[in-house]
Amino acid sequence: MAIVYVVDDYPGLASAVAGALRSAGYETKAFRGGLRVLEALQEKVKPDVIVTDLNMPGMTGIQLAAQVRERCSNVWLILMSSERLSAEELLEHGFAGQCTKGQLSDDLENLIASLLSG
Repeated sequence: MAIVYVVDDYPGLASAVAGALRSAGYETKAFRGGLRVLEALQEKVKPDVIVTDLNMPGMTGIQLAAQVRERCSNVWLILMSSERLSAEELLEHGFAGQCTKGQLSDDLENLIASLLSG
């Protein structure tokens, strides 16, 4: 079973997204902020996918992506935000895709499934 970390500065949103992904068959863990994710990456079991918000206090999603890339280059990164980045910006920062917060459920599940299958 694939492991998905969900990161957002609003714990209710992170938990809701993690719950929806859990219902879709993924093992999930919700985090409030990037620093906690970096701590979790020190554990033996690593995630397959990290879904992160863009704008968070303390560490942005882009800063988190850079730190994750240094520690675990084989983790897929997905940006979850109300803002859209261009395809060039996504690639530059190591994101495999993005989902708009208002359209999360189906879009996010489909994106994760396509990344893990190919």
